[in-house]
Amino acid sequence: MKVSLVVPVFNEEATIPIFYKTVREFEELKPYEVEIVFINDGSKDATESIINKIAASDPLVIPLSFTRNFGKEPALFAGLDHATGDAVIPIDVDLQDPIEVIPHLIEKWQAGADMVLAKRSDRSTDGRMKRKTAEWFYKLHNKISNPKIEENVGDFRLMSREVVENIKLMPERNLF
Repeated sequence: MKVSLVVPVFNEEATIPIFYKTVREFEELKPYEVEIVFINDGSKDATESIINKIAASDPLVIPLSFTRNFGKEPALFAGLDHATGDAVIPIDVDLQDPIEVIPHLIEKWQAGADMVLAKRSDRSTDGRMKRKTAEWFYKLHNKISNPKIEENVGDFRLMSREVVENIKLMPERNLF
């Protein structure tokens, strides 16, 4: 079974090798064919060359590169367009989304879920301002909008191939 990690990056030359090594050495992912789709969102540092070097030695690394910075959502969509896994997981390169959660997401998917959301149980690593603005965002959004957004749920999730294909059919591009 193939699992694709969709990883948007912008000026992340220092974190990409750490992320790559962490994923490849994580024992609980070894039973799976793990594809890593890196999307370079117009970085000005050595991000692109680092990704290309890794991809040259690992056929399961897919390098994509934008000519300029378009933002995280377009990068995620580009990654979804190129991911070939049976399950697709958007994840941040800084490991703020713990890869140790991935086997649990896969387990829920194998039990029949088409989408499995990862919810942050602890925001203590965020600064005070980040925690407060996140709290205000969820309160305001959920007061004035539908559908409601589950608090502390970001892009880190598992989507089945069927979900990804249906997302790709939608004309909207601000779904995350």
